[in-house]
Amino acid sequence: MAFLFLMDIYVFQAIKAVTPQNHRFKSWIFAAYWILSISSLIFIALQPFTKMSPAYRNPVFAIIMGLFLFKLVISVFLIFDDLRRLSLWGYDSLFQKSIDSAASADRLSRSAFLSWMGLGLGGTLFSSLLYGFNNKYNYQVKNVKLKFPNLPAGFKGLKVVHISDIHSGSFNDKQAVLKGVHRILKLNPDLILFTGDLVNDRATEMDEYKEVFQLLKAPL
Repeated sequence: MAFLFLMDIYVFQAIKAVTPQNHRFKSWIFAAYWILSISSLIFIALQPFTKMSPAYRNPVFAIIMGLFLFKLVISVFLIFDDLRRLSLWGYDSLFQKSIDSAASADRLSRSAFLSWMGLGLGGTLFSSLLYGFNNKYNYQVKNVKLKFPNLPAGFKGLKVVHISDIHSGSFNDKQAVLKGVHRILKLNPDLILFTGDLVNDRATEMDEYKEVFQLLKAPL
């Protein structure tokens, strides 16, 4: 918790560096940032003592995880910027002792460019996570033909369906999941391979969906 709070403070430096000086706009941005950050910390702290339906807990957890990754990416850029500023400070101290204090402060100010880069990449990652979470029933089939030298003739025409990342704890629409299973069966695969992840963090997440995935059958 302490680490997360320190990260919140650290990332806030980037927010301040790029926020326009309009007083009202700046106040809204700062308030929104700290409301989200403090709410996330409270949610994490209360998890061991509360029971929340997966239908609500998982979306909230996904948002918090997205915010964490968002801040982690920004922190990498801020660390790089701080190393830059430290090296400049060292250079100014050793070789430019007579440098004007105002010019030195300008050289050592936080880089808006690096802050924007961190915010941009972090925001892209966060948006991608939310997009994926909100499109979990948007199933896609990608047909890939595989060719291997010296493959035994018995494998010719073999149809393998590969599925992954079910994460059953993120489901809240059984019929939508069933639709995906029927789509797999319509492909008439000879072999179905599942390579994880089955649940988010608890085996009980699969209880409601066992009967759905038991429909998956293939000759091999």
